[in-house]
Amino acid sequence: MSKLIGSIAEDIAVLGVIAPVDGATGATTSSWGNAANFSQVGCIATAGVISGTVAVKLQQATSAAGAGAKDITGATNTTLTATDDGKTVVIGCDVAKNMDIDNAFTHVAAVMTVTGGVASFIAAHVVGAGNRFGPVDSTDASTVFDTTSI
Repeated sequence: MSKLIGSIAEDIAVLGVIAPVDGATGATTSSWGNAANFSQVGCIATAGVISGTVAVKLQQATSAAGAGAKDITGATNTTLTATDDGKTVVIGCDVAKNMDIDNAFTHVAAVMTVTGGVASFIAAHVVGAGNRFGPVDSTDASTVFDTTSI
């Protein structure tokens, strides 16, 4: 297990985001973040009131545009159902073991898929940890407004 370099704000980068949205039926994909410099990536996803189901998974791609996107094997959750309102899903992934780095799959995104019922309020953050080059403030997604460490 790697040790923290500094504060949690310096050790965990926000790589991609599904901003809080009323997720219509179908898939919503976060922005794609570069995972190449991290030992671990993950997703923290939340669903509000669910009338159908919400599934969460991590995908990998060869570019920030999502080229060649494919699932990261095992990086999925048990589907949230109508009895799981307000629940949070956390998915973790070891980059070296689970991503197809040998074939240049360096980017990661979260995908939340809503099925059945009406739209569900959803949100997700894709994060990276274990940056090989020190504090992560310069690797945060453009949606990060401020980082504070004390």
